[in-house]
Amino acid sequence: MLAPDDMDIRAALARAYLWSGDRSAAQRELAGIEDRSPGNTEAAAIREQLEKDDSSVEEAGRRWGFAVAQSFSHVNFANRPSRTWADTSFAFFGNVGRTTAVSFGVEREDRRTATDTRFEARLDQQFGSGLRGYVAVAATPNANFREKWGVTGGVEADVASFATLLADVRHAEYQDASVTVFQPGMRVAVRKLGVNATVRMINLWDEEGTHRSGVSGRLDKAFSSGATLFAGAATYPDTEAGITRQVHSLFAGGTVPLTQKVSVRAGVDYDRRRETYTRKGASLGIQVRF
Repeated sequence: MLAPDDMDIRAALARAYLWSGDRSAAQRELAGIEDRSPGNTEAAAIREQLEKDDSSVEEAGRRWGFAVAQSFSHVNFANRPSRTWADTSFAFFGNVGRTTAVSFGVEREDRRTATDTRFEARLDQQFGSGLRGYVAVAATPNANFREKWGVTGGVEADVASFATLLADVRHAEYQDASVTVFQPGMRVAVRKLGVNATVRMINLWDEEGTHRSGVSGRLDKAFSSGATLFAGAATYPDTEAGITRQVHSLFAGGTVPLTQKVSVRAGVDYDRRRETYTRKGASLGIQVRF
């Protein structure tokens, strides 16, 4: 490139790419300007235009839709025969305003010896350009190992162009126990690489006030084609059937768009639940937008 350090030329190129519809090229030029001239006013204006366009695209693409997923897990126990568990989920989601979205989901988990069907409703709200929040309620009629009912809420706050603070709180009531979980965290975006890195601390208190903690980490990679990949690991306290154990987990997967409205998601995961079982699972799902 001629005069690579000339910010006016790079800004003109970024605008030209943006107007032509090549958003990836515009992002690359803009990242170069921001690296060499962090306070560049022209770069700020281009960034604002890109974010407005992102909002418009997201709004158009998130009207209404549904998602269906199926997973199977092979579970090994220390003192009894291994089993195959199945999990089927369905969710319906959509926008009810420019800044508000709702979703309703049902999940049926079959563990051969017991089956739970869990229902959830969730409301997501955009409060401003850098602040988002949600609240969700869930219930499992005649619960065996899932919670009888639970309430979850969380917020995301953009504190910089590359950093977002996260906080989630959940309270759940089981047949013989109750737990409260608080998960503070941060997500960092590496724009040049198209990568997001998310780290969370996981804190759990049971009904007696006993505190347990853990941590999780996840990487997400987005491609210009619309495909995404993700991978992560965690060690955290988790409650099943009113009993809390430490879980060590690995997971990976991705999403591939088949058309503008249809995408497929697949994943694999591994859990080792202390003194209980080891689980290896795989899932496949499809999402359709109207």
